[in-house]
Amino acid sequence: MRKSQVVLGVPVSESMLLTDDLLFWGDIKAGMISDFTEDDAEHPATQWLVRLRGINYLIPNKETAMAFFEGGVDHE
Repeated sequence: MRKSQVVLGVPVSESMLLTDDLLFWGDIKAGMISDFTEDDAEHPATQWLVRLRGINYLIPNKETAMAFFEGGVDHE
């Protein structure tokens, strides 16, 4: 990414993404999700992104994200 580019959307790392949507990461990388962008060295991901049943949640730490995701998946 060039320095003059503006980042539109929250930077997301694949390693900080928990989702029940198998295509979601590919859509982020392809720029098809306007709220999120793939992170890079200049714009690292700082929050976990959890996507359950089509709803996105930004969560600040791994433990909470894992508990939230596992609880949501278990209750489907």
